[in-house]
Amino acid sequence: MANKLITSVVLVALTIFGCERNYKQENDDILNPKIDSVSNHTSETNPPKTKPEFDIHKFIALTDSLYTSITGLPINLIYKIDTLGSDAYERESYYYPLFSTKQSIIRRISFDPGKRQRELRLWIVEATYKSAFEANQIFSKLRTITGKVNDSTDIIPGLTYSNDYVLKSDSKIIWLNSGCAVSFLNHQKLTRFMLSSYKIENIQDSIWCKCGQPKCSL
Repeated sequence: MANKLITSVVLVALTIFGCERNYKQENDDILNPKIDSVSNHTSETNPPKTKPEFDIHKFIALTDSLYTSITGLPINLIYKIDTLGSDAYERESYYYPLFSTKQSIIRRISFDPGKRQRELRLWIVEATYKSAFEANQIFSKLRTITGKVNDSTDIIPGLTYSNDYVLKSDSKIIWLNSGCAVSFLNHQKLTRFMLSSYKIENIQDSIWCKCGQPKCSL
């Protein structure tokens, strides 16, 4: 009888010890999961979030507000994104200096405030190059053009003879243009809207052009 009692006590003790060990192991697994399991879980269910390089909706909201205050009418910009092709590579195009080769890929975002306010149209051009060195070469070409007035190599004073802001950041050049119906002060506001809507780490160089002035400030 005594032996049976001792055996029962031992079995109960082993059962309790085993349960406690399993419970401790489960807790350890929860608190200190294996690295492999964490990596798999992260890659499958929680992919890293990336912000868009250009928050176009933020830019539109800010510009709508500005244009509404200018005109006294409700303005709702619509936009179009296209890629500049070989026609923009022609010598007469504003965009010609941006091309390093005819195959360069350059994106343009055009903003239209509507039929009654077409003079307030604007555009942003993004040119991305293979290296910062290539971007530097293109930007130097733009700087040269801004200082010439209707000579044999430059058919347009300034860059477009309207309002322009061009920046260089590493291997990227970004160019904002607005028409002469937009004052230079408001063009500067549009520039701030653009910069606040972009994810740009640093600006190495820039060009300002004022409507009607043949030379731009560098």
